[in-house]
Amino acid sequence: MDHVGRGAHLDKRNRETLKKMNSADLLSLVLNLARQRAWETGISNKTFGVLRVLESWSLTKSSATLATPKMRRLHGSLRMVPFSGLIELVLRKYKFEASQEDECFVKQLQAAMDQLVGR
Repeated sequence: MDHVGRGAHLDKRNRETLKKMNSADLLSLVLNLARQRAWETGISNKTFGVLRVLESWSLTKSSATLATPKMRRLHGSLRMVPFSGLIELVLRKYKFEASQEDECFVKQLQAAMDQLVGR
């Protein structure tokens, strides 16, 4: 397998934006990007379970608009992140900020990812 170079790297401003984002906004952003990434790479049928978990959880959360310059810059950077990397961002954010209710979501999402990668 060829190594095509270094993966996507978020600069300091984007990492700070991610750190300050609330979980609902990150979930909304990642859901849209994950759908797009799955479709572009032809893996949407394989990622159905993961996307279904994200979609069902996003219905319970309200998010703000992502129209700020910082969000647009972050969105542009995250477009280069692979599907699994996008999901990992959500998992990390929710693991550190998880309420008891969120723990169920984290477990469902992790199980869906494990099934996707065959663990």
